[in-house]
Amino acid sequence: SSLTASTCHASMQHADGATRRPPRAPRWWYVAPIFLAVVLIAIEAMTDLDRNVTRYFLDPETRAFPLRHDFVLEVVMHRWAKWAVIAVAALVVAGVVFTYVRPAWKAWRRILVFVLLSMALGPLSVTAGKWVSNRHCPWDIDEFGGFAPYTRLLEPLPEGVEAGRCFPAGHSSTGYAL
Repeated sequence: SSLTASTCHASMQHADGATRRPPRAPRWWYVAPIFLAVVLIAIEAMTDLDRNVTRYFLDPETRAFPLRHDFVLEVVMHRWAKWAVIAVAALVVAGVVFTYVRPAWKAWRRILVFVLLSMALGPLSVTAGKWVSNRHCPWDIDEFGGFAPYTRLLEPLPEGVEAGRCFPAGHSSTGYAL
């Protein structure tokens, strides 16, 4: 069977044949994430929760992070997951191209472009965040055997210390892409 525009946009078509705008998202969908971000930033600014959690992953004898080079975390969850997302994005790009080749798929073009943009904007926002943030990786912090002094999220680095590029975490962009 062929795909038509009416198939893809059926949720907007009503029984009486009238086309109506889709319902708006509830206000709490906007308010809750902003509120949560403010609360988490306040917790980070007023407590040592981030360093306390980090200490659980540090081997105090070697002053190293045993899971830093773990196969599952580094290869499977970092590299393979990234390549899986790239493969899915390539399939979506192929789908967009296919909508120009196969007229019956034209109705899917807008959705596929939306998916492609969504998959690209998540990782791009993480990359932009890394350039704005000055946070170092935990193993770079002097308290944990590194070279950089600890600073809070919105605190400037001391003079002469080069900015780190570990926040937001790069592997989170894989999740945002999906």
